[in-house]
Amino acid sequence: MKNQHLLTFLFCLCSYIITAQSAFGIQFGFKNSDYRYIINHTDIQPTTTLSGYHLGIHYQRVIGQGLTISPEINYSQRGFVLNRSTEGTQQILTNVHLNFLETAFLVRWGAVSDKLSPFFEMGPKIAYSINQSDQQLYATSSSTFRADMVSKTESSFVIGAGFNLPLAKTHLSIFVRYAMGLNNAFSPSRPDVKLRSQVFSFGTSLNLWHPNIQKKYGTKSSCI
Repeated sequence: MKNQHLLTFLFCLCSYIITAQSAFGIQFGFKNSDYRYIINHTDIQPTTTLSGYHLGIHYQRVIGQGLTISPEINYSQRGFVLNRSTEGTQQILTNVHLNFLETAFLVRWGAVSDKLSPFFEMGPKIAYSINQSDQQLYATSSSTFRADMVSKTESSFVIGAGFNLPLAKTHLSIFVRYAMGLNNAFSPSRPDVKLRSQVFSFGTSLNLWHPNIQKKYGTKSSCI
């Protein structure tokens, strides 16, 4: 009897997911990333942003009027340039390149319309480093900063805004985002050193499959 109730529940859940307003798609964009490098809570080392791109997939599901949840997975190129001045004129300039696999769970709110409409979004993001490299450009000291001093895992909070644009039988979104690092990304962890990421990104996402649009237009698929 318990198995029958479980099967009934799973059937209802699957039916709800399939018939709910949902969509799958791809997204692509560019970003500028940086890290705040703080020593002893007061000494902030100067850093410069590095540019990169991100590419991934997303799933969107409407849960209320104008309210959408959107989990996504992205490959992201990030990094920064660290300019460390030591005693006198000694200086170390290091390019740090980081590649991440990022997962985010965003909540989006915006007007539902067949025309150009704005939206706002926010949510948590977790990133895992899959490749790290550094390039020392100039140094007159034995002290160096290496890419492996950046933690493999990183959590951040994302806020953003953009526009939805109906396109043929699907939707195109254009967005800008800011992601603020929540954890100390310096590894090994030291209480006197803090390394926190900050990322500005611009991108676009395209829904490739939308069940509601499929039903509306009476076709077997709404892929383009």
